[in-house]
Amino acid sequence: MDLKKETMEYIWKFFFLAIASVVVMIGGRCGLAVIDYLSYDRAVDVPIETWSIIEVAPSEYKLQASYPIPLLDGKMGTHQIIGRSYFNKFIAEQHLKELKKKNWKLFYQSNNPLKNTLQHHFPFKECVHLLLAFAVITYFVWLRKYVTSRYALDT
Repeated sequence: MDLKKETMEYIWKFFFLAIASVVVMIGGRCGLAVIDYLSYDRAVDVPIETWSIIEVAPSEYKLQASYPIPLLDGKMGTHQIIGRSYFNKFIAEQHLKELKKKNWKLFYQSNNPLKNTLQHHFPFKECVHLLLAFAVITYFVWLRKYVTSRYALDT
């Protein structure tokens, strides 16, 4: 193997390891998100006692809900910040009116009821990122085989 082929081989290995490490990182994030989603194995209807709008920073508002944890006989209340940030208080108030109309479910872990959430969504974004990362690494593996066979760079 001449110097050019050897150099190309090292560049390919470095590039492949860099891409593979990103895929592993994205896979880890996806796995943790799915495990977290599956860990909330119980759900109960819960009344929201109070809603409030809190100012996180200048021109940034968030909604906060206070609700009892029914499993502890309603003795302990908890707060949870709901959803996204709002740039002005008026928009937050409008969204709050919509949220007050909803019936809420409290999702919690059966072995640790204090770990709970009102918003329980499957991590689709993380799973799509993982699929795209696998597509990218598959493409580069295919590209390596194609270039090697096409230009006779067998190693």
